[in-house]
Amino acid sequence: MNNEVEDLLSRCIHFNGAIGGRCEAGISYKELVGSDSEFWARIPCRPPLFKFEGAAIRFPIVPCEKKTTVSREIAEEKARLVRHQLQQRLNISKIVRDLANAKGFGRQPEGQSGSSELQCPVCITGTLRYAVDGATGKLAASCTTGDCVRWQEEDRFPGITSLNFK
Repeated sequence: MNNEVEDLLSRCIHFNGAIGGRCEAGISYKELVGSDSEFWARIPCRPPLFKFEGAAIRFPIVPCEKKTTVSREIAEEKARLVRHQLQQRLNISKIVRDLANAKGFGRQPEGQSGSSELQCPVCITGTLRYAVDGATGKLAASCTTGDCVRWQEEDRFPGITSLNFK
């Protein structure tokens, strides 16, 4: 958990992604660090992207007067909570996979395409709908509550990989 905590400790609370152009404190990323094509590698809002030897020289981080970070206590609690939520959701994905397998959904020839639903174990109010592709055996699931969970299995990684847990 140390890496997650250190990342949170070096991440500015105003950072909202470099694509938007400005942070939530109103700082323009390109005005702060310059407008070259590698400006995103030098913004001070998050941990350095590159850790190879000479990275600090090639991509010098520019200071920002508005950078504000969380306390160690808050960072540790947030990291613990994120890890707990991820583990909870991984457990749910395994349960859904086991339910699909029990219904015979899976890769052909022994499995088949199929779909089903159950009460969402995350939000309790929604319905978790899932489907398995008989050709690939991949499972996709989504809660009917828009801001709850959805995921899809992909080839790149085994099991649950395309996560959109909110």
